[in-house]
Amino acid sequence: MFYLKRIIIFFILLICIIGIAFSLSFKNKKSDNLKHIKVAEVTHSIFYAPQYLADALGYFEDEGLDVDVLPGPSAVIPAVLLSGITPQPFAFMGFPPDKSSEREKFFRDIQDIACTMCFYVSPHKAEKHIAGMLEVFGNRRAALVREISKVFQESIRGNLAGILERVREGVKGELVLIVEGYTKGDDTSWRNEALEMFNDGQSVKDIVNRLEGRAGRNEIKRFLLEQKTS
Repeated sequence: MFYLKRIIIFFILLICIIGIAFSLSFKNKKSDNLKHIKVAEVTHSIFYAPQYLADALGYFEDEGLDVDVLPGPSAVIPAVLLSGITPQPFAFMGFPPDKSSEREKFFRDIQDIACTMCFYVSPHKAEKHIAGMLEVFGNRRAALVREISKVFQESIRGNLAGILERVREGVKGELVLIVEGYTKGDDTSWRNEALEMFNDGQSVKDIVNRLEGRAGRNEIKRFLLEQKTS
């Protein structure tokens, strides 16, 4: 019995030593060896946690790390948290209308809203819906978050033009699109460039192709048409 106790004490001490050694070696690892950090919301409070994560997101990306959110009862809040776009305030807009005329009116009705906007989009309609937003909103910051809480979860951050290109390559799963609200001083400098190219005799097609990433194709065409008739 005496020897058994000594053996048990020995193994306990051995486990403690191994644990301490592992802990020290982990602390000495550089942050560039870390591949993933998971951050859990404590309360799903939209008044505090989103701003913290949105501010922290840039730091994590700069360090080559990623941010994840433990899912809650709705896909909207995790998507807003993962977008990196200012979440206070934000508005949930649901699914955009299917009819093109109704969809354009819907986007024009909300284009001057200053808060971050959250949309549900389906994979087979995502391209035309995002293209419609680009036409009306211009090339705003946006994030497409898909398959929240699933194996293939992905956050595509950038602007509407970049996300549209990504969607054209094919996208699957449940999609939530976060779009930055209207801000004073939204980029309209493309108009000056379009006017300069137009006065130099460049074709409408060439101007549209060159400036497409800065504004919607139809918006550029309408602007050039106005120049022709003025």
